[in-house]
Amino acid sequence: MFIKILLSLFISLQLFAIPLEEGTKIESAIKELYEKSYQDIKINKISIHSRGSVKSFDSSYDVNIKESSSLSKKGIIYIRTENNKKIFFDYVIDAEVSVYFTRKTIEKGAELSTLNTIKKSIPLDKFRFMPIRESDLNGSQSKNQLRENQIITLKDIESVILVKRGENVSVKIDDEEVSISLSGEALKDGRLGDIITVKKSDGKQLKVRVIGQNRVEIR
Repeated sequence: MFIKILLSLFISLQLFAIPLEEGTKIESAIKELYEKSYQDIKINKISIHSRGSVKSFDSSYDVNIKESSSLSKKGIIYIRTENNKKIFFDYVIDAEVSVYFTRKTIEKGAELSTLNTIKKSIPLDKFRFMPIRESDLNGSQSKNQLRENQIITLKDIESVILVKRGENVSVKIDDEEVSISLSGEALKDGRLGDIITVKKSDGKQLKVRVIGQNRVEIR
Protein backbone atom coordinates (compact mmCIF):
# COMPACT_ATOMS: atom_id res chain seq x y z
CA MET A 1 0.00 0.00 0.00
CA PHE A 2 1.33 3.41 -0.89
CA ILE A 3 0.78 6.82 0.61
CA LYS A 4 0.30 9.16 -2.32
CA ILE A 5 0.81 12.85 -1.91
CA LEU A 6 0.14 15.07 -4.89
CA LEU A 7 2.81 17.70 -5.22
CA SER A 8 2.52 20.76 -7.42
CA LEU A 9 5.95 22.30 -7.38
CA PHE A 10 8.28 23.24 -10.17
CA ILE A 11 11.71 21.77 -9.53
CA SER A 12 14.61 21.62 -11.92
CA LEU A 13 17.66 19.90 -10.46
CA GLN A 14 20.86 18.47 -11.91
CA LEU A 15 21.28 15.20 -9.98
CA PHE A 16 23.73 12.35 -10.20
CA ALA A 17 23.59 10.28 -7.01
CA ILE A 18 23.95 13.40 -4.87
CA PRO A 19 22.14 14.47 -1.69
CA LEU A 20 18.79 16.15 -2.14
CA GLU A 21 18.37 19.53 -0.48
CA GLU A 22 16.59 19.56 2.89
CA GLY A 23 13.05 20.84 3.14
CA THR A 24 11.77 19.25 -0.07
CA LYS A 25 8.32 17.71 -0.44
CA ILE A 26 9.97 14.30 -0.68
CA GLU A 27 11.49 14.82 2.76
CA SER A 28 8.07 15.97 4.04
CA ALA A 29 6.47 12.73 2.80
CA ILE A 30 9.06 10.64 4.67
CA LYS A 31 8.62 12.68 7.84
CA GLU A 32 4.83 12.39 7.65
CA LEU A 33 4.97 8.59 7.37
CA TYR A 34 7.28 8.12 10.38
CA GLU A 35 5.41 10.57 12.58
CA LYS A 36 2.20 8.72 11.75
CA SER A 37 3.75 5.33 12.54
CA TYR A 38 5.33 6.21 15.90
CA GLN A 39 3.53 7.93 18.75
CA ASP A 40 6.78 9.37 20.09
CA ILE A 41 9.55 10.02 17.59
CA LYS A 42 12.35 12.56 17.51
CA ILE A 43 13.69 13.07 13.99
CA ASN A 44 17.21 14.44 13.92
CA LYS A 45 17.98 14.29 10.22
CA ILE A 46 16.74 12.82 6.93
CA SER A 47 19.30 12.15 4.18
CA ILE A 48 18.03 11.59 0.63
CA HIS A 49 20.09 10.55 -2.41
CA SER A 50 18.98 10.15 -5.99
CA ARG A 51 19.55 6.94 -7.92
CA GLY A 52 21.35 7.46 -11.21
CA SER A 53 21.21 10.52 -13.45
CA VAL A 54 18.16 12.78 -13.29
CA LYS A 55 18.12 15.99 -15.28
CA SER A 56 14.80 17.47 -14.19
CA PHE A 57 11.48 16.94 -12.48
CA ASP A 58 8.10 17.66 -14.02
CA SER A 59 6.14 20.48 -12.46
CA SER A 60 3.63 18.08 -10.95
CA TYR A 61 4.26 14.59 -9.57
CA ASP A 62 3.20 12.03 -6.96
CA VAL A 63 5.42 10.87 -4.11
CA ASN A 64 5.11 7.16 -3.25
CA ILE A 65 6.39 5.40 -0.14
CA LYS A 66 5.34 2.07 1.39
CA GLU A 67 3.83 2.19 4.87
CA SER A 68 6.04 -0.76 5.84
CA SER A 69 9.10 1.42 5.17
CA SER A 70 8.68 2.94 8.64
CA LEU A 71 9.95 -0.31 10.17
CA SER A 72 13.48 0.64 9.15
CA LYS A 73 15.69 3.71 9.21
CA LYS A 74 16.62 3.05 5.56
CA GLY A 75 14.23 2.92 2.65
CA ILE A 76 13.34 3.70 -0.94
CA ILE A 77 10.96 6.37 -2.12
CA TYR A 78 9.99 7.27 -5.66
CA ILE A 79 8.13 9.96 -7.54
CA ARG A 80 5.91 9.40 -10.54
CA THR A 81 5.95 12.19 -13.11
CA GLU A 82 3.11 13.33 -15.34
CA ASN A 83 4.47 11.24 -18.20
CA ASN A 84 4.36 8.18 -15.88
CA LYS A 85 8.10 8.04 -15.34
CA LYS A 86 9.40 6.75 -11.99
CA ILE A 87 12.40 8.37 -10.32
CA PHE A 88 13.83 6.53 -7.29
CA PHE A 89 15.64 7.84 -4.20
CA ASP A 90 17.34 6.17 -1.25
CA TYR A 91 16.92 7.72 2.18
CA VAL A 92 18.22 7.30 5.72
CA ILE A 93 16.41 8.73 8.73
CA ASP A 94 18.27 9.49 11.95
CA ALA A 95 15.67 9.32 14.70
CA GLU A 96 14.82 8.11 18.20
CA VAL A 97 11.57 6.31 18.99
CA SER A 98 9.81 5.27 22.20
CA VAL A 99 9.05 1.55 22.51
CA TYR A 100 7.86 -0.78 25.25
CA PHE A 101 10.07 -3.51 26.71
CA THR A 102 9.10 -6.33 29.06
CA ARG A 103 10.28 -5.80 32.63
CA LYS A 104 10.34 -9.55 33.19
CA THR A 105 9.22 -12.76 31.50
CA ILE A 106 5.52 -12.45 30.64
CA GLU A 107 3.55 -15.65 30.36
CA LYS A 108 1.10 -16.35 27.54
CA GLY A 109 -2.30 -14.78 28.22
CA ALA A 110 -0.99 -12.36 30.87
CA GLU A 111 -2.50 -8.88 30.77
CA LEU A 112 -0.06 -6.10 29.92
CA SER A 113 0.34 -3.10 32.19
CA THR A 114 2.95 -0.69 33.55
CA LEU A 115 3.80 -3.38 36.12
CA ASN A 116 5.30 -5.77 33.56
CA THR A 117 6.36 -3.31 30.82
CA ILE A 118 8.62 -0.28 30.64
CA LYS A 119 8.86 2.52 28.08
CA LYS A 120 12.30 3.38 26.67
CA SER A 121 13.66 5.68 23.95
CA ILE A 122 16.03 3.97 21.49
CA PRO A 123 17.67 4.87 18.15
CA LEU A 124 15.52 3.78 15.22
CA ASP A 125 17.23 0.92 13.39
CA LYS A 126 15.06 -1.90 12.04
CA PHE A 127 12.04 -3.75 13.42
CA ARG A 128 10.47 -6.96 12.11
CA PHE A 129 7.07 -5.81 13.34
CA MET A 130 5.71 -2.46 14.52
CA PRO A 131 6.29 -1.80 18.25
CA ILE A 132 3.18 -1.20 20.35
CA ARG A 133 2.08 2.26 21.42
CA GLU A 134 0.85 3.36 24.84
CA SER A 135 -2.75 3.07 23.65
CA ASP A 136 -2.13 -0.59 22.72
CA LEU A 137 -1.40 -1.52 26.34
CA ASN A 138 -4.94 -1.03 27.59
CA GLY A 139 -6.99 -4.21 27.37
CA SER A 140 -4.19 -6.28 25.81
CA GLN A 141 -2.60 -9.59 26.75
CA SER A 142 0.39 -11.52 25.44
CA LYS A 143 -0.22 -13.99 22.62
CA ASN A 144 2.82 -16.05 23.61
CA GLN A 145 5.43 -16.07 26.34
CA LEU A 146 7.62 -12.95 26.12
CA ARG A 147 11.17 -13.02 27.44
CA GLU A 148 12.60 -10.40 29.76
CA ASN A 149 13.80 -7.13 28.15
CA GLN A 150 12.06 -7.89 24.85
CA ILE A 151 10.59 -5.18 22.63
CA ILE A 152 6.82 -5.73 22.47
CA THR A 153 5.30 -5.52 18.99
CA LEU A 154 1.75 -5.65 17.66
CA LYS A 155 2.38 -9.27 16.69
CA ASP A 156 2.94 -10.14 20.36
CA ILE A 157 -0.40 -8.94 21.72
CA GLU A 158 -4.13 -9.54 21.44
CA SER A 159 -7.24 -8.22 23.15
CA VAL A 160 -7.95 -9.53 26.64
CA ILE A 161 -10.58 -12.29 26.85
CA LEU A 162 -13.46 -10.70 28.76
CA VAL A 163 -15.86 -13.63 28.57
CA LYS A 164 -14.79 -17.25 28.93
CA ARG A 165 -16.65 -20.29 27.68
CA GLY A 166 -18.84 -21.88 30.35
CA GLU A 167 -18.97 -18.78 32.57
CA ASN A 168 -22.16 -17.00 33.53
CA VAL A 169 -22.58 -13.58 31.93
CA SER A 170 -24.93 -10.68 32.43
CA VAL A 171 -27.07 -10.09 29.34
CA LYS A 172 -28.34 -6.58 28.74
CA ILE A 173 -31.43 -5.99 26.64
CA ASP A 174 -32.37 -2.41 25.78
CA ASP A 175 -35.29 -1.09 23.81
CA GLU A 176 -36.92 2.33 23.65
CA GLU A 177 -39.01 1.90 26.80
CA VAL A 178 -37.31 -0.62 29.07
CA SER A 179 -33.93 -2.07 29.99
CA ILE A 180 -33.75 -5.71 31.09
CA SER A 181 -30.86 -7.73 32.47
CA LEU A 182 -30.72 -11.51 32.63
CA SER A 183 -28.04 -14.15 32.94
CA GLY A 184 -26.80 -16.82 30.59
CA GLU A 185 -23.93 -19.20 29.92
CA ALA A 186 -21.28 -18.21 27.38
CA LEU A 187 -20.78 -20.91 24.75
CA LYS A 188 -17.38 -19.52 23.60
CA ASP A 189 -14.65 -17.11 24.63
CA GLY A 190 -15.13 -13.49 23.67
CA ARG A 191 -13.10 -10.29 23.48
CA LEU A 192 -14.40 -6.72 23.45
CA GLY A 193 -16.78 -6.29 20.51
CA ASP A 194 -16.90 -10.01 19.63
CA ILE A 195 -20.22 -11.58 18.70
CA ILE A 196 -20.77 -14.78 20.70
CA THR A 197 -23.64 -17.09 21.66
CA VAL A 198 -25.03 -17.44 25.17
CA LYS A 199 -27.55 -19.96 26.46
CA LYS A 200 -30.34 -18.93 28.80
CA SER A 201 -31.59 -21.11 31.65
CA ASP A 202 -34.50 -22.25 29.48
CA GLY A 203 -32.06 -23.51 26.82
CA LYS A 204 -32.76 -20.71 24.34
CA GLN A 205 -29.64 -19.35 22.62
CA LEU A 206 -28.98 -15.69 21.94
CA LYS A 207 -26.48 -13.86 19.75
CA VAL A 208 -24.83 -11.14 21.84
CA ARG A 209 -21.94 -8.67 21.69
CA VAL A 210 -19.26 -8.53 24.39
CA ILE A 211 -19.21 -5.12 26.09
CA GLY A 212 -17.18 -5.78 29.26
CA GLN A 213 -15.98 -8.27 31.83
CA ASN A 214 -18.66 -11.01 31.79
CA ARG A 215 -21.07 -8.50 30.28
CA VAL A 216 -22.83 -8.76 26.94
CA GLU A 217 -25.70 -7.12 25.13
CA ILE A 218 -28.25 -8.28 22.58
CA ARG A 219 -27.14 -7.42 19.04
